[in-house]
Amino acid sequence: AHGHGMKLAANGGEEAENMVEDETSSRQSALPLVALGESHNVILAAQSKNAIALARLVADDGSFIEAHELEGLVLQGSDAISHCMLVGHEHSNKLGCLLTLSAAFGGNGLALGHSGLQLASRAGSEASTIMSARRCPLFLATVGCALEIANRHLRRMYPSVGDEWIQLRRFHVLRDDFTQRNGMLVRTKAIDRPAVLSRFAHIIDDMFRHDLIDRTGPGAGLSGRGREEESTPPPQKMAGLDGDHQDDGRSRVGGGSG
Repeated sequence: AHGHGMKLAANGGEEAENMVEDETSSRQSALPLVALGESHNVILAAQSKNAIALARLVADDGSFIEAHELEGLVLQGSDAISHCMLVGHEHSNKLGCLLTLSAAFGGNGLALGHSGLQLASRAGSEASTIMSARRCPLFLATVGCALEIANRHLRRMYPSVGDEWIQLRRFHVLRDDFTQRNGMLVRTKAIDRPAVLSRFAHIIDDMFRHDLIDRTGPGAGLSGRGREEESTPPPQKMAGLDGDHQDDGRSRVGGGSG
């Protein structure tokens, strides 16, 4: 398949049959192989209209890269991040992720945990709650730096020119953590990707909305967001960030041309 956006590859149904991760096996009988952008193959865990949850990426040499491997790199980059889920969009050739923040132990889930407070301190942010952290440009820029560290690891792990697309370019910090109680985790504590996608598909649409207009312009960094009502205020520029940064938490961090 060629052309921008996500298009079904010719052999997708057969090659992806029964390639189901534990957290989605109860809902998926087959995972389709699709082409991201012009030639970047990925395997879906779930799709809701244009928003997609990714299960695997296909490297230039044909090997599989599990979504949880990329997500693990993000989690290693900051203890303040509780969960990470790899996502994409039908009309974009970029990768993104949904993030949640660690809450204070024994609290009501609103206060930042110790690692989050440390991150806020390093960022020069006064954020002390998850809600205020999601709206603080300084805090979100530091989260973006953690993702850029993951991107540097990815560049070393997959140095081929054909793998340059394997970079996280979008992120969004959600209001609530993933738990079994809210249906975002399965019994094994793994992310229920179809459930998360179903609940936050509109967020993913918004994460990639600029790609519908310009997929190669100056906004080709890594962007992140978090918001109280999960709605989109007007973009604001911020020095040091490649792209837009908004007071609800979305920012583009790091360079890149795709």
